[in-house]
Amino acid sequence: MISYFFLQLGIGLPACAALVPTRLVGKGFFLLNGVIGGFSLAIAYGIGGDTFRAAPVSYLFWVTALSLAAFLALQFTRFRSTGLLVLAPVIIAGGILLVNLSLHYRAAFEAGTPPLLLGADALLGALLLGSVLAAMNLGHWYLVTPGLPISILKRLTLMFAASLAGRILLMGAVGYLVWRGQMPVPEQFLLANGIFLAQRILFGFAVPCLLAVMIWKTVVIRSTQSATGILYVAVFFILMGELVSRHLRFLSGIPF
Repeated sequence: MISYFFLQLGIGLPACAALVPTRLVGKGFFLLNGVIGGFSLAIAYGIGGDTFRAAPVSYLFWVTALSLAAFLALQFTRFRSTGLLVLAPVIIAGGILLVNLSLHYRAAFEAGTPPLLLGADALLGALLLGSVLAAMNLGHWYLVTPGLPISILKRLTLMFAASLAGRILLMGAVGYLVWRGQMPVPEQFLLANGIFLAQRILFGFAVPCLLAVMIWKTVVIRSTQSATGILYVAVFFILMGELVSRHLRFLSGIPF
């Protein structure tokens, strides 16, 4: 569960950083996000056990990790502007890796979750983690580069909002299928994990939605310092919500 969380972060963060033009932001931004992504992948590999050592997962993991390493190395060369192209394997191989692991994981009980929902859960989780953290990191660059176009932060804020909306829609689809009895969930599971479900809805959806609106309004009026401060809070709640989501997902097989 924890290893998958770090895997999503390690893939989602560099993927969302690719939305930022290299010609406008210094290499420090990309190094910061790339290093955080690299450490996340290393943690995922370290605690993932044999999960990442069997084909095809091992191949996908190393393509992702080595491509990210190449991207970081390019930041110190005159070819830095082409570095974003090297992130393509990170996005493609990483996305396939996340979906593959999500589809083949065996939970404590199987609720018959449609593969489409499992794949969407894997990708939306990575994008949500990556977009909110990349936006927060980018906010610091406005403090040292006053002329940086506000459109870049708007782009990441919209990615954060869209990922969050996708997460909520996914939760709604899951709730509908459970209610219809197409994805049976044992009553004992609901009773034992009701507190986690409540935390997931409150900390993972309700509070981040409010924060997303606040962030957008501060970005529109170009109050980047305020936006960055709110993004700090959003990162905390998104991390909390996604950890709870991973806990419920790997207990039940259902993408809550």
